[in-house]
Amino acid sequence: MDPQLAEYRRKQRERIGPSAAAALDRRGNAMKYSQMAGAVVAALVALALMNHVAPHPDSLAFPGQTPQAPQGVDELGPTLRLQNALCPQPRGVGVCVEECSSDGACQTDGKLCCSNGCGHVCMLPEDPAKAKPKKPIGRPCIVMAVLENKEAGEALLKMMPVPLKSDIKGRGIMILRYAPGEERSCCEAHNKLSRDIDVKSVGYDGLTPDCRAAFAEPPSEGLVGGFAEPSEVTEESLEIWRKVVEKQPVAKNIDLAALGDPESVELQVVAGINYNFRFVDGTVVTVFHQPWSSILEVSRVKQSGGAARQELR
Repeated sequence: MDPQLAEYRRKQRERIGPSAAAALDRRGNAMKYSQMAGAVVAALVALALMNHVAPHPDSLAFPGQTPQAPQGVDELGPTLRLQNALCPQPRGVGVCVEECSSDGACQTDGKLCCSNGCGHVCMLPEDPAKAKPKKPIGRPCIVMAVLENKEAGEALLKMMPVPLKSDIKGRGIMILRYAPGEERSCCEAHNKLSRDIDVKSVGYDGLTPDCRAAFAEPPSEGLVGGFAEPSEVTEESLEIWRKVVEKQPVAKNIDLAALGDPESVELQVVAGINYNFRFVDGTVVTVFHQPWSSILEVSRVKQSGGAARQELR
């Protein structure tokens, strides 16, 4: 995990620490009482079996033979049963506490040490052969990205599928929250951020969406959120370029007019349209246009030779 993101989550845990600790104390006390009661019941059952159950013939071992388990007795035992079980899938962000660090701390109750989406707690396992598919529940999908360049946040946001809510922290952490049912957009945002040179690291906060299921049907050409393949510059695109040069001929000491007309363009439909204009010298200029609000501006430039993108604001 990125150190900057880990530090952010550590501070979040500290913020909710008192309430989480109280919850853990209550859970720990309940577990102790449960273990004591279980031990007493187990002792009584064992005593009753010793007094009233005769040895099963198959359980008697003769020299050179392996004793057989009596009928009705689980031959695997609790430890081997757990080997075929799995932790339940986290259904969101749980309490950020570390109740256990290994399965050994939980197996006295027949449980496993599982992630709850933030910390680790003892949970009853699921048998994958018997587990019923869970219906999806209404939880948001959250993407968190650590930016190499804090100033790139606004331009990156315009290139993402429109989130329900977005936030850019002072430490250079971008948080995109997508509504329940918007897993496809959430996966697209994660994919775009993971390939952007202005992003240091990216990950999901809480439940990870099933992106393969979200894209079970391949997106059609020109689908909202995706860049189309480079194509020839149309009259409409050329008009957009000339308008932005007229409005903003120089940006960050880069003479846009000197670049001339672009030789190709890529379009991306988001909350408006992003144009990636490509020029003969290798420079790429991204222009954002939102027709219904009259927004027309250069959002970034990638100069020839692989130079880092610059925010042009």
